[in-house]
Amino acid sequence: MHYAWIVLIVCCLLEVGSLGTVLNCSGLFLNSVCEAFNIRATAFSIYIMIQNFSTAATAIFCKKLVDKYGIKKMVLLAAFVTCGCVIGFSQASSIWIFYVLAVFLGIAINMLMILPVPLLITNWFGKRQGTAMGIAAACGGIGGACSSVLLSNIIMSMGWRSGYLGMAAITAVCILPATFLLLKDHPSQKNLLPYGFTADEAALSQETVGKKDDTVMNYKELLTNKKFWMVFFLACFATYICSYIIYLSSYAESLQYTVVIGGMLISCAMLGDTLGAVILGYLVDMFGVAKVETVSIVLLFVASIILIMGWHFVPCLMIGAFILGISDALYIAMSPLLVEDIFGRKHY
Repeated sequence: MHYAWIVLIVCCLLEVGSLGTVLNCSGLFLNSVCEAFNIRATAFSIYIMIQNFSTAATAIFCKKLVDKYGIKKMVLLAAFVTCGCVIGFSQASSIWIFYVLAVFLGIAINMLMILPVPLLITNWFGKRQGTAMGIAAACGGIGGACSSVLLSNIIMSMGWRSGYLGMAAITAVCILPATFLLLKDHPSQKNLLPYGFTADEAALSQETVGKKDDTVMNYKELLTNKKFWMVFFLACFATYICSYIIYLSSYAESLQYTVVIGGMLISCAMLGDTLGAVILGYLVDMFGVAKVETVSIVLLFVASIILIMGWHFVPCLMIGAFILGISDALYIAMSPLLVEDIFGRKHY
């Protein structure tokens, strides 16, 4: 078996520990934290907003750190920071602690999930990149589905502080051992070529990279490139829609359903993410990323309508949540593939 598949397993565990557990399950704590601190949901949501702004503002800086120190070292550091922040949530005495820790968590998420997974798959897979990216994103859905059920039960039986401790434990177990023991940044570290490439194909790929990417050479030219802004706003849309997943639990509770029903909706979304990511990744390899992106966006609009119109019927909510789960794959798997398809690997 090519070592690329071992690296893919590590990528899957990164998705489980970060996207599936830390990000997608954060909404499970909304009502409990709001009640404990006597605040509104808006105040809780501000911490998520700060986290996202921190992630966006530091992405380029984090990429430079990854280039300088390597993916493996940065993932290990980010895992410790993430676990530390989540443990900090469990000990918080006010919502302001969440706001401060959100800054550091946002930075860590860059080096834990957003940068490493696409970079590793691009490095290790000369072919079948869409399928590999889809599998990684799907594991984030599987992890989220399992974690949402586990954490919602911990919250109900032991309280939200224990829930955050459970979240930190899941993240540490999923990420630290696999990263430390198995992760390699590049095939050259194992004296291998990217999966699916012969020596001639690898050489040709490097030549193609050098020729294809001459159209975008610096930030000034990038900021005047219309394709860049189209991809930018598409990524914003995908992330915006995906953010609704973390509010499915509180949405269910606002409709007078129990927290368990809310956890079920998140699990449905994660299941949709799991199946959708694998299928979409496979379709990208067959039909191209642009066509698959278009179909995905249409499905997300359908999901939104179902969730709005079917609020009085739990099966409708579950169907809407299932389709909404595709948004995870859209921003985790499809957006990076679209960037590479348009701009190539040199400036990827």
